[in-house]
Amino acid sequence: MKKWLTCIILSALLLTAVPSFNATAAETDWSGTFTASGENNNINVTLLAPQTQTEDITSLHYRIYISIANGSMDVPTFQFASTVESKVKDVAAIKDGSSNYILDIILSGTKDQNIFQTSKQADIGTITLHPTTNTYKITTDFTGINNDSKEPAAEYVTSEGQYAQEVPLINTKSITIEKTSSSGSSGSNIYIGSGGTATDYTGGGTSTTAPSATPGNTAAPTGSAAPSASNAPTTAPTTSETPDASQEPASFDTNQKPALKTTVAKGSKNVKFSWNKVDGADGYIICQYNKKNSKYKSIKTIANPDKTTCSLKMNYATSYSFRIRAFKTSEDGSKVYGKYSSIIKVTTAPAKTNGLKVRRARNSKVSVSWKKVQRASGYQIFSSKKKNGKYSLVKTIKKGSTLSTTVKQKNKKACYYKVRAYVTNANKKRVYGNFSKSLPSKS
Repeated sequence: MKKWLTCIILSALLLTAVPSFNATAAETDWSGTFTASGENNNINVTLLAPQTQTEDITSLHYRIYISIANGSMDVPTFQFASTVESKVKDVAAIKDGSSNYILDIILSGTKDQNIFQTSKQADIGTITLHPTTNTYKITTDFTGINNDSKEPAAEYVTSEGQYAQEVPLINTKSITIEKTSSSGSSGSNIYIGSGGTATDYTGGGTSTTAPSATPGNTAAPTGSAAPSASNAPTTAPTTSETPDASQEPASFDTNQKPALKTTVAKGSKNVKFSWNKVDGADGYIICQYNKKNSKYKSIKTIANPDKTTCSLKMNYATSYSFRIRAFKTSEDGSKVYGKYSSIIKVTTAPAKTNGLKVRRARNSKVSVSWKKVQRASGYQIFSSKKKNGKYSLVKTIKKGSTLSTTVKQKNKKACYYKVRAYVTNANKKRVYGNFSKSLPSKS
């Protein structure tokens, strides 16, 4: 199994030119879906990048968790789609416990091998399950990229060659394949758990029923238990049954802990928060770590129990630690709090670089200078033969205090230059600011 870090290094070595970066994305939501067929126990895997993703994605790393509730199975296999462009295609099946598996999937290509084409959708490949018993129940879902988190996520590298960026996969959909008859029928029941799609079902002997994704309204075939991935009770109501409208809401459990996620758009200082809804809560409080007193302070109270996202404007080029907890308001106005989420660390991008000056110095030298960007760890200089052409990285300055440099320019015609700042986060990964305007070299 090739390690993710090895593939990132390989990807960086393969990058010989860097395209222009003009991202002003407001939406950064990534997603993943499964499409399953009861026939042959195949599950197709598709990932979707946001339409606002401007750079080509050349390397990708994500994980899929496969668990079995009934029966037994051999190691699941994964076949990459022939349409996926990538120099490295690697997958490892990691056993988790006595019967479950994690598929660790890596793609890593050169600068001109874009995993996501113009549609921003990539059909990555097909999982084949290998049950070893006549009856079985197997669930497939996206999971975290490390063992510390079960929240669906992915890591990616763009054609600009920056360090791996981690993003959550939202609205992912688990899918369960179950065979309840041992009479020799080739058919299987397909259940859509927290989401998914069942298509092209042609198996005989059993029917395919896709339960509703709404908790508490999950439909199941007669005599079958609803899939565990949907978090529905073992005995599910039939489709004709509906919850009693007068039923009391779920009580607030102070042991509940929200799962917090944060994202920052390219070149932005706005932090987007998202979390799961906590049953019985009246709202949520986001807290930020204060280095001065080593304590967390409340920075945002959300009084709407149905709201699970918000965006806050922070400082440029700054690292933060956040956590969130739910609360219930008592009749006397006092609040009862649930447990804090896990701590999430995030670093905002540095501000846009301004004050660019470019002039030809002597011979093949060009002098480039710019104004200081607060808290920047360093700068990158890019050049292009045309103002709106493809820009390539020509030099990296690893000191935020350095505000000028010289670069070589072999051709006598004027080239265009632009600069961006970067900051290094707690994981030693670079977060980039927006580019300065581009200027030509002048005599």
